[in-house]
Amino acid sequence: MSVQTAAKDKQAALMFMARYVNADGQRARLAGGGNAVPAVSGLEDIVLEGGVPANAKVFTDVAAKGWAVPIAIAGSSKVSTNLGTEIDKLIKGGATAKDFATKIAAFINAGG
Repeated sequence: MSVQTAAKDKQAALMFMARYVNADGQRARLAGGGNAVPAVSGLEDIVLEGGVPANAKVFTDVAAKGWAVPIAIAGSSKVSTNLGTEIDKLIKGGATAKDFATKIAAFINAGG
């Protein structure tokens, strides 16, 4: 977030921004079905409340530990550029889960 240098009331804008992103602001915005993972540690319970989605713990784990694109994808411009298209083709083509996994793994491992 940022505040425009020409804002009429920079102090009010900065105060709003600070409250919007602090722990209380994030809890208020995200509790009860928010659509994001809080950026402040200690609020992980918001993501897990209600058990929806069932795999919500994945989101808190990624936020805590980080996530990187696997080297087999990031290291190949052909794979990283065309992976989405390959996935779409298989899904739209009605591939089974096993066939999808096998073909996508082969695509990635072959370098595209």
